[in-house]
Amino acid sequence: MSASKQLISVEVVDYRSVKESYIKSFTLFKIETKSQLDNLYDPNRVYVVERRFNDFKQLNDLIVSNPEY
Repeated sequence: MSASKQLISVEVVDYRSVKESYIKSFTLFKIETKSQLDNLYDPNRVYVVERRFNDFKQLNDLIVSNPEY
């Protein structure tokens, strides 16, 4: 039995609170992605982005609303 190769790795590695005003604040999540997909990405590069919770919610809503997913 052979082990399956993980082609894409996505990990939340950090988070921080950002105060926008006296009352309003939000959390930013730092996400690292590594890819072993052939011919698409550099396999040695780590892609890093920061996203808010609302970004995850919008993505979830989009996926849930599409029957193909």
